[in-house]
Amino acid sequence: MLSVLRAPEHCDLAVAQVWARELDEGRYYCLISSMYRISRATG
Repeated sequence: MLSVLRAPEHCDLAVAQVWARELDEGRYYCLISSMYRISRATG
C-alpha cells in the first residue's frame, strides 16, 4: 500500500484521489480509512 501512495504518478494527489484512481483502474487494496491510517502512520 505504501508503494502505491508513494508512486510518482500519485505524489501530488490526496489519499482520496489515489484511492479513487486505483479503484477506477480495477485495483482495490483496502478501505479508504485504512489508506489514510497508513499514510498518517508513515508521515
